[in-house]
Amino acid sequence: MLSLLKELYLKPKNEIKYLILFVTNKCNANCDFCFNHKNLNETNKDLTIEETKIISSNFKNLIQLTLSGGEPILNPNLYEIIKIFYINNNLKNLTITTNGFFYDKLFDLAKKILLNLPNLNINFSISIDDIEKKHDDARKVKNLFNNIRLTYSKLSNLKNNKIKLTCATVINNNNQNKILKTIKYIFDNFDFDDHEIIVVRGSTKTSKIKQLNLKNYFNAINYRNKLYYNNSKNFLKKIIDFLGSKIILNILNKNTFFKCPAGKKMIEIDENGNVFPCELIYSFYNNYYLGNIFKEKYSDILKKENTKKIISFIKNKKCNCTFECAIYSGLIFYPISNILFRKKL
Repeated sequence: MLSLLKELYLKPKNEIKYLILFVTNKCNANCDFCFNHKNLNETNKDLTIEETKIISSNFKNLIQLTLSGGEPILNPNLYEIIKIFYINNNLKNLTITTNGFFYDKLFDLAKKILLNLPNLNINFSISIDDIEKKHDDARKVKNLFNNIRLTYSKLSNLKNNKIKLTCATVINNNNQNKILKTIKYIFDNFDFDDHEIIVVRGSTKTSKIKQLNLKNYFNAINYRNKLYYNNSKNFLKKIIDFLGSKIILNILNKNTFFKCPAGKKMIEIDENGNVFPCELIYSFYNNYYLGNIFKEKYSDILKKENTKKIISFIKNKKCNCTFECAIYSGLIFYPISNILFRKKL
């Protein structure tokens, strides 16, 4: 615990501790609410082992690595990518986002990690946005829900204090009116360690899918909390989720300013080496990248005038969004600013 607190609060203010890494732009799904849909399956680009070594060499100890895409498990180098960060960056916490279709690949990866990387805590975050065939239709993948069941069943056999299985649901215009039914179905039919409700965001295929009734989100969060957290012994988790949900509601109501860690403590890198403060800037402004880590060191990227301008934009323009990863990590990195002295717009 002391070493974690040291990494969180006694390191330089711009030392990255949370890396979100896009390991591939390949995806077998075709979701209307995907913020990254413009980049998917364009070039079938996988992050390579040598490219991963370059990225890893630019950072010190990482508290959290989240692998995204595309569908991360489609990168054949995924285990080696994880291993590089585990060895070089003293990685302790890993999240793999997945649509859960490729159950054998996910199971094999989990077994390999447990066998060879014993100090790594792994969270498999499995996306479920609706029930049965309606979920298949939402993601445009035949038999997806059935394969999720197989993925869950296989990974459940490996569950221990090092492996967590969580669920992520994107609340959007298509599923918001039945979201409580979906949450209850998931709770009754799976034993997930947590269930994240994600607000649809970014540059989606249509604007209509982002038309969200705030009452539906509020009800979904309260119902999720009732099912998963009321009897939870993890007091810190309950507090962070409560505060994070409250901040998101305030942001949606446009009445609060959140101190964001993007570009300072948290960074995103895509499969081509492009560095972004966060995925929403990546989604809306493809020219708003900080630099390319394959062409220049991250320490040099930080010194660039454009980098300083973008980070100032996030701070001075009161850049607010509902990106849950940024909000929850902001509560941890900046607890005083975001809990005790949160500012109103």
